[in-house]
Amino acid sequence: MSSPRVGRFFLSSEAFTLSSDFFPQPEKFDPSRFETRMYKFYSDMQSVQVPPRPNTYMPFGNGVHSCPGSELAKLEMLVFLHHLTTTYRWKVMGEGDAIQYGPFPVPKGGLPIQVCRKE
Repeated sequence: MSSPRVGRFFLSSEAFTLSSDFFPQPEKFDPSRFETRMYKFYSDMQSVQVPPRPNTYMPFGNGVHSCPGSELAKLEMLVFLHHLTTTYRWKVMGEGDAIQYGPFPVPKGGLPIQVCRKE
């Protein structure tokens, strides 16, 4: 790929994440599509792990030009989760025992919770 000497080249990572060439149903909110998936072939009952194609998920860029804020974002999430788990309690609302499978086990109908501050 080449570009003229005058001008700038911009590659949007969103172009990959919203492409049906890489992900089925790209408009559907499904964060698990970026994880390695397990596929079972019923013809011979073999299971195969299939990772996403390289460089199809790059929220902070990639390589030497990656965003220095990516480590800060990870740290902020760790601090948030620490305070959430040490300062608050949560209780599962409704039926929490129904599980649906395919390809990962998840609570059927989501997992509504009630969050309240610890006393």
